[in-house]
Amino acid sequence: MFSKEKFKGIVIGAVGATLITTTVFAAPVAKNAQLFFNNIKIFVDDVSVTPKDAQGNVVEPFIYNGTTYLPVRAVSNALGKSVEWDGKTSSVYIGKHNNSNSSTQPSSMWLEQLDYFNYQETRSSNNWGLWDSSKDKDSTGASYSHGIKYNLYSIWDTGSLFTEYLINQKYKKLSGKFILHYDSRNVNRETYLKVYGDDKLLYTSEVMTAGKMPIDVNVDVTGVIKLKVMIDQPDKSGSGDMYFGFVDALLSE
Repeated sequence: MFSKEKFKGIVIGAVGATLITTTVFAAPVAKNAQLFFNNIKIFVDDVSVTPKDAQGNVVEPFIYNGTTYLPVRAVSNALGKSVEWDGKTSSVYIGKHNNSNSSTQPSSMWLEQLDYFNYQETRSSNNWGLWDSSKDKDSTGASYSHGIKYNLYSIWDTGSLFTEYLINQKYKKLSGKFILHYDSRNVNRETYLKVYGDDKLLYTSEVMTAGKMPIDVNVDVTGVIKLKVMIDQPDKSGSGDMYFGFVDALLSE
């Protein structure tokens, strides 16, 4: 049993964990509420979505008085919409929000939505592109709605692929999953995801190779102007198609 005041604290304290609701609190009111957690699953365009708050923690939907409540941030991100919390007015804005008193920069943005500042030229014109949720999946068979797909084809001169983005100190965290593509699930060449901020190495993933589960990526990018994401393969001798992905890659405040 939760009091409504405690429940309100959960809603406001996490946006991140803000919930879809039409209830208006005109004044403090105490009321007992039964919340039912029943392993509720969320699907967007038939793709499973794991709801998370701004810190990357899983947030479970629940049922209250016969209504199912979903986390706003998780749903808006799955739909490719930014979400903004205005604490002064206790308001949640999804998508475009014209307010001269607030920043026009979204509080979160999929990495794929950013135009690149620079990228590494290779012998192939098909080394990286957007993740296609209708046909791409990871080595476990899981699908994702967002991400970038990399093909380490003909990179024997560098052993790596990278893309640079200008984020101009607007975000504090980069999160996502580093995965081996289903079509390359038997590739046993050791591969790493690296993240640089203003040419300084901030993060190196665990090794990704055949038989490895998706690797969670969480990087502090506070104060970073130029962000570089690199897929690195120390053994440069390979030349065939080898697909990897940085999926659910999200920049957030």
